[in-house]
Amino acid sequence: MATFRAARLCAFLILGAIVLVTFIPCTANDFINWDDVAFVIGNPQISSLSLKSFVWMVTTFYQGAWHPFTWFSHAADLALWGTEPFFHHLVNVLIHVITTLLVATLFVKLQEARGLQRERVYIAAFTGALLFGVHPLRVESVAWVAERKDVLCAMFSVASLVFYLDYVRAPDGGQRPKYYVLSLVCFLFALLSKAMAMTLPLVLLVLDFFPLERLTVGSMRRAIVEKMPFILSAAGAATLNATAAAGGSGVPFWFVPLYMRTMNAFHSIFLYIKQSLYPQNLLPLYLIDRDLDYFGPRFVISMVLVLGVTGACIWRAMRRDKLWAALWFSYLIGLSPALGFFMSFRHSAADRYTYLPTLGLWLLVGMGTARLWEFLGGLHRGVHAAKAGLIACVMAAALAYTGHTRAQIGIWKSTETLWRHVIDRADHIPAVAYWHVGQELEGKGDMDQAISCYQTALSIDPSNPQYASGVASVVAKKGDRETALSMFKDIAERDPANGDHQANIARMYVLMDRYDEAVLHLERSLELDPKNRRGLLMLAFTHVNRGERDRGLSYYKRYLSEGYPRRGELDREFGLTREAEKGAAGVSR
Repeated sequence: MATFRAARLCAFLILGAIVLVTFIPCTANDFINWDDVAFVIGNPQISSLSLKSFVWMVTTFYQGAWHPFTWFSHAADLALWGTEPFFHHLVNVLIHVITTLLVATLFVKLQEARGLQRERVYIAAFTGALLFGVHPLRVESVAWVAERKDVLCAMFSVASLVFYLDYVRAPDGGQRPKYYVLSLVCFLFALLSKAMAMTLPLVLLVLDFFPLERLTVGSMRRAIVEKMPFILSAAGAATLNATAAAGGSGVPFWFVPLYMRTMNAFHSIFLYIKQSLYPQNLLPLYLIDRDLDYFGPRFVISMVLVLGVTGACIWRAMRRDKLWAALWFSYLIGLSPALGFFMSFRHSAADRYTYLPTLGLWLLVGMGTARLWEFLGGLHRGVHAAKAGLIACVMAAALAYTGHTRAQIGIWKSTETLWRHVIDRADHIPAVAYWHVGQELEGKGDMDQAISCYQTALSIDPSNPQYASGVASVVAKKGDRETALSMFKDIAERDPANGDHQANIARMYVLMDRYDEAVLHLERSLELDPKNRRGLLMLAFTHVNRGERDRGLSYYKRYLSEGYPRRGELDREFGLTREAEKGAAGVSR
């Protein structure tokens, strides 16, 4: 027994080490100007662990989602490490390593629930967990700092499943209530991290169906009552996130008709399986293409396959072969929130959506490997050579995935490398890819290439004022302020509710020393958005330049009250240096 425990511990350590080594290159990556800035390093609401920040985390629907524990995680990172990307990436990597070890534990317990032979259990569990852990589809969730919500949700969801299995298998009394509470608590943390966890109560019912064999017609009511705390929590989180999404910045629901959503969902179900087994041309954004024929061959074939597999699994389950139905329906249930039926979205698929839903697929791969191992053990000759060959095949697959994963991590090295990859590889290039590359080039001072990227983005999506603003901004930096002013005014006329456009117009007037006109447009920007960061800051600077120090100070204090970062030149101008130092000292404590 001691030898087996030592071997099991060694296997866990090796598994964790392989996944850690595979993903540790993430720590050399920068922040990506695609939610990393808006969510984390540029978000003043989580710049401290204050009571005001906690209230914001719990009540905000920022960016169309509700995930307070994820906000807390980012705020804790900022308090501990500041804006050093190494540690933010390292936390993501470590969470993924822990999740992989939990997946191995889950696979062991699921196999033990079926009463399988111990060697077969551990071969299946560690093979499946290894391939899951090093797979390139995990890169988006791990290498993208802003996707912390995905790795947190996965870790707590798998922990909840592990504790639920312990609860079911424990004898009445004793430790049983403790395991139930632990399962529920982990589920609550998963919901507080990302809404994708809302399907877990249905997955628990699938586990009751198989392999736990607890779900029958007579026991259905008891099983549902047992899950009521999970169901009510999921319903609450779903309601909050639906409210957040309704007020978010996604595209209008009508932009993607229901027939398009339905056929795309059928295609995505098989796309994720294909990409899991044979990952190819992975992208951070698969933009939905409204010009495709969604009743074309690949979509119709996907629909027929999904319906056919579903029918076959039900037919097998009616003949007491429940394994296939359990695996298939757990996959569909886990994937359902991301299939786009109810979301305002602009993408047809996303690698991150495969994190939890494909666990059943990797368990199946592990089970197949274990069955083959058992078969090879019955050979009369060459048993050891055959088993060594099987191990070599598993390791070769893991190495192939690892190589692809490390290459994929390199794509997430910086904003420019990420979006240049999209431009080079995507069949349907999104305008946002050119926009982000243009921003990077503008930051480097390459104005000609930057304006070319902005113009390309504008040609793809002429209705987006952001891309037109990019062109005007570069025109201004090249010295043609009158033309830029005219362009910003035209943009503001087409998008009158956006305060940033008024701030852009004001910036042009400031550059031309026309402060009275600048102030009028800055005040208009605050009428449209009283918390407009640029409007408040520019008004402070503008009034200082006009010699109106008191008015400048009032706007600067409004700016600071919103949690925006301090500006040293204004602190010195208003004699707030000591106050700033005290504030910084308070944060550090």
